[in-house]
Amino acid sequence: MLHPSWRSAGEEEAAFRAIVAEWIELGPTEEKLDFLVSLILGPGTDQKVWRDYWSTLMPQNLLDATYALYDAKSIEDRLGEITPPTPVIHGLADVSTPFELGKRVANEVPDSRGLLLVEGGPHALNLTHADQINHATREFVDAVSAEFADSRTTV
Repeated sequence: MLHPSWRSAGEEEAAFRAIVAEWIELGPTEEKLDFLVSLILGPGTDQKVWRDYWSTLMPQNLLDATYALYDAKSIEDRLGEITPPTPVIHGLADVSTPFELGKRVANEVPDSRGLLLVEGGPHALNLTHADQINHATREFVDAVSAEFADSRTTV
């Protein structure tokens, strides 16, 4: 989920779109790749595979991703409508999604299963903290599966 300031603050959006336009015109410079690494992966991450991937993005793919980022509608005012059990996981080193948003999601989704905070976790903490995220996901799936099985035997 994207923080609304990414979509509503014209200055930030214009700056990001300018970065993308320059990337398309000049290619993925080290400066642009560093920007993406800091925004998504954070420090201390094995960056080579992602730098290589981002370096080969076709211009249209880059534009599509940018438009998806800015044209997506926020669901923040509809969190109460999310009815399935929902784990909320937030990296404490995420520079692109504020901690307050993670807290809000955990508080406003009716069947939130709490807020797992990942120390040192950047935005893409599923890549950087895969073992911890996979373990938490497995525990969540097991718990929800057990609840479902119990509900079927008591009916």
